Amino acid sequence: KAAPAQDHFVAGARLPQQGKTAEAEKEYLLAIREKPGSYQAHYNLGVVYSQTGRASEALASYKKAAQLNPSFAPAQLALFKLYYFRFGMKNLARPYAQKYIQLEPNTKAAAEIKGWLKQ
Repeated sequence: KAAPAQDHFVAGARLPQQGKTAEAEKEYLLAIREKPGSYQAHYNLGVVYSQTGRASEALASYKKAAQLNPSFAPAQLALFKLYYFRFGMKNLARPYAQKYIQLEPNTKAAAEIKGWLKQ
């Protein structure tokens, strides 16, 4: 049997597709309580917060995911997008943009971000 944290994580991952973001949030919070070092659960919680218009909470969750695993490119990209598009803080977005490009240099997103960094 999977660990309880994994059970909550899997349940949380299924719920947003059913439009159950509040339930997904609860599952991710339970997963984090069971396994605080789960960068994936912190990241996915950030996605739920972002989808429900809670940008500050999304920011905190994405930052925790990036802190726990600096090589997890989706968290770096999410932080860039949140700072750049949601908060309009280009100076704070830049380091996350650079880190994302370093981690995923051959993606479409990296190519678009490279163009932005030259501005």
